[in-house]
Amino acid sequence: MARLPSQRYLVQQPGSRVVLFEDGTERRLAAFDPADAGAVEQALKDIYDSSELGDEDKAFALFWCGYFCAYAGYPVPESGPVTFDEASGLAGVFADGNNHETIACFDPRDGNAAAMVQGAIHLSTLARDEKRAAHFWSGYFYGAASAEGA
Repeated sequence: MARLPSQRYLVQQPGSRVVLFEDGTERRLAAFDPADAGAVEQALKDIYDSSELGDEDKAFALFWCGYFCAYAGYPVPESGPVTFDEASGLAGVFADGNNHETIACFDPRDGNAAAMVQGAIHLSTLARDEKRAAHFWSGYFYGAASAEGA
C-alpha cells in the first residue's frame, strides 16, 4: 500500500486489482487488472485527467501503478520515455525516447531517487502523454528492482 503526498489517497493491490482510493471513505478513483494492458492504459488516463487529484498526487499515483504492474509481470515496451540500462543499472528519462535529451537518470533500487525523479518529470518539457508514461515507467522500474532484491 502506498499513500500519496496529499495524505488523502492510497494505492494498493488487494488481490489481482490495483486500486486508487480515498482514505477513510474507500471511494475508488481508479481500479484495474495489471495483466490487462487496455485497462491499465485507461486507468492511467483517468488518473492523469482527474480534476480531483493535484499534480503531485497524480505523479505518485501513476508511479505506484507502475510499481504494482512490475510485480504483476506487465510487459515492457521496446521504447518510451523511460529506459533501463542493464550495464549501468540505471534508469533514464529521455525527452525523445532515443536517449538524446536526458530529463533525469536514477538508480531504480533507490526509493528516494525514484521518488525525486517525479519532480523532474513533472517539470520537464515532455508532452502530456509522455509525462504520464514517464511517471508510470519510473515506478515500474522501481518495482522491478524491488522485486529482484526481495
